[in-house]
Parts: sequence; C-alpha cells; structure tokens
Amino acid sequence: MALVSELREGDIPLLKSFVLKAWRLAGSSALGWTGATDENITEIASESFLRGLIGNPNLKVFIGKIDEEVVGFCAI
Repeated sequence: MALVSELREGDIPLLKSFVLKAWRLAGSSALGWTGATDENITEIASESFLRGLIGNPNLKVFIGKIDEEVVGFCAI
C-alpha cells in the first residue's frame, strides 16, 4: 500500500528520479506529457524547481511512496 504525504525537502531526490523515469517510459505522447520536450522535463525535474514547489503558498504537492520509492504524485 502506498502512503501519501505532502512533498518534503527530503523527498526531492526521489521525486526527481520518478519524473525522469516516467518521462523515459511514457514519452511525449502519454497523457500528461503531451507537448513536453526533454528540456522541459529536465527543468521540472531539477532539484531547484522541485524545491520551489514546497514554498509556494498557492500549491500543494503530494507524493505516494511504497517504502522509499515514489509511485505517484499530484499537484493542486
């Protein structure tokens, strides 16, 4: 069972790996990735970009993890 929690600083490397792996597996034609480029994904998977999500008062990011592996995320 996945545990869902709000994104924390310590989760950033795990989320980065998840985004890059999902991109490699799904590609630009997958739902949610349409129109993205390698450059876009590199930017949104960067630790500085992900760190900026944590401090954004208008955004909440949640991740689902099984053990220490991210299996999903959402931003609202």
